Amino acid sequence: MIKRVLFLPLVALLIICVTQIVTLLTKDDIQPVSVTGYGAAVIKAGRGCSFAIKADGSLWAWGRSLYGLEDNDAIPDSYFPQKIMEEVELVTTSMWSAMALKTDGSLWAWGSNVCGQLGDGTTELRSFPLKIMDEVTDITLTAAYAFAIKTDGSLWAWGNNRGADKYIG
Repeated sequence: MIKRVLFLPLVALLIICVTQIVTLLTKDDIQPVSVTGYGAAVIKAGRGCSFAIKADGSLWAWGRSLYGLEDNDAIPDSYFPQKIMEEVELVTTSMWSAMALKTDGSLWAWGSNVCGQLGDGTTELRSFPLKIMDEVTDITLTAAYAFAIKTDGSLWAWGNNRGADKYIG
């Protein structure tokens, strides 16, 4: 008799837990939903922050600190897209940093810079977009280093080049 008394409440608890899990898995907030009114042409996600380039070339960000920064008091967290800059054709993100390539070929960077990955010659955090170079056609960014290809075909690299792998050459 004691075994049945303990067993039945455990079964009831198990049924309640399974029911709650199934309910959580079928909620609308974990299913894809259309985000209306933004018309994004390009989308990128960083760590805790997302970016979209609209068809008109404007760059928008939302999430934690907007620029992918963990502790940036200058730019508050936002659940809704906030406009960052105009005339952007490409954005790339990594950990707490971001880079944007504008239609005029200028490269802009902001965020964490502990390895010099932003390419501004420092390791200082940049809370707002800072122009890095001109005549750029393509970019990529990691948590520790970055690459750019210029209009003349030359490859540029900067950031962490320590360790056995020598990531940037």
